[in-house]
Amino acid sequence: MSFDKSISRRNFLSLSAVTAASALAGCASTSGTSPSYGQPMAFPNPIRAFQTTPAPTDAELAVMYGPVEDGGFLIPPVPYQQIDPRYYRQQVIDPTGERPGTIVVDTPSRFLYLVQPGGTAMRYGVG
Repeated sequence: MSFDKSISRRNFLSLSAVTAASALAGCASTSGTSPSYGQPMAFPNPIRAFQTTPAPTDAELAVMYGPVEDGGFLIPPVPYQQIDPRYYRQQVIDPTGERPGTIVVDTPSRFLYLVQPGGTAMRYGVG
């Protein structure tokens, strides 16, 4: 009985497809840093960030959340006294590891991060 040691084109392509799929499966991320378009990011553990600036004073909050005129329209003030202080807009150490300019939404913790240069991010509370 003779055994042909050559590989057919079909076997080569099948083997190549399996190898490529295995390699790509090993690169898959479950941390939520590489979302599919149109799909929400899922974080296995909520992101924990540390505040880098002191808590804002009432005067700073009144300015930050006060009325704004934009394009001739008056946007009314935000009643910040009704917001849990942890959800105030604040600059924090970047917990995401993403590139500057990236927006990351941590839905379990209800935060949105706008990643900035220098290892920081602006953190916003979201509903």
